[in-house]
Amino acid sequence: MTLQRLRLAAFLALFLLTAASVAVTFSAQRDQQSDAEIIDLAGRQRLLVQYLRLETRELRDDPASRAELDQTAHLYFEQTLAALTSGGPATETDGDTVVLPPARSPAILAQLGVVGGLWWNEFDPAVHVLLRDEPSSAAFAEAGETVERAAPGLIAESDKLVQLYEAEAE
Repeated sequence: MTLQRLRLAAFLALFLLTAASVAVTFSAQRDQQSDAEIIDLAGRQRLLVQYLRLETRELRDDPASRAELDQTAHLYFEQTLAALTSGGPATETDGDTVVLPPARSPAILAQLGVVGGLWWNEFDPAVHVLLRDEPSSAAFAEAGETVERAAPGLIAESDKLVQLYEAEAE
């Protein structure tokens, strides 16, 4: 009878150990998927700056294309930046929405502040002038120069952000 109990206890211990191992594996995979989504969204910020920089160089007098660029900037940069910082929904390029946790790392929060500061104080206001004003105006020309000057710094700071997220994921 004692041998049966010992076998049963060994079986239960093995079963519990296996269940715990499976749970830890699934949890780690879920964390890796979340990290990959966050890194992808942070990297998309860099690509969006390049996209806006190129598109504002070739603005047409089409109000619909200007409105679409404005919506793209808001949806894919501003919303994602807010979600990376404070948590919340972010729209992926395929239209799906993911909910991000708030950033907790002081280094990442600081870098998000740098990226956000460059976006809100330099790049975004210039893009809005390009989307609003006539191409022949002096304000349009000045805004175009600001976009060209600010884009490389914003791209570099966005790269640093991605590197911080990658280091945190490792």
